[in-house]
Amino acid sequence: MEREIRAAGGEASYVRADVRVEADVQRFVDTVASRYGGLDVCFNNAGITLEKPLHEYTSAEWDDVVNTDLRGNFLALKYEVPHLIRRGGGTVVVTASSNVCTTTEKRSAYTAAKHGIVGMVNCAAFDYAPYNIRITR
Repeated sequence: MEREIRAAGGEASYVRADVRVEADVQRFVDTVASRYGGLDVCFNNAGITLEKPLHEYTSAEWDDVVNTDLRGNFLALKYEVPHLIRRGGGTVVVTASSNVCTTTEKRSAYTAAKHGIVGMVNCAAFDYAPYNIRITR
């Protein structure tokens, strides 16, 4: 993807990061902010799912879905917000899911995490509005 963007005349950089690893997320955000002189717009779109009835999830499987989908987005916001404050504001879009409105069978971990994102984003929007930071889903 990076090559295609550059071939079309755009600017693109690849920075590998696992959203489940806090140091990776911090390094990713700081690298991007440094490379481009700060942050103006962030798009947080990490997510996975594992489909099975709730009682069949192992604790590790449940944690993997929730840590990727919810905690990963928390970590992204945690490290993006200071850069946005220094910049004087900006926008963060966090991907939730239509599963927060209606869901289907075998998606309990995913749906729980996405509901958590809605709550987190709603609170963060209030927390950072005074800094001219718009956080939405």
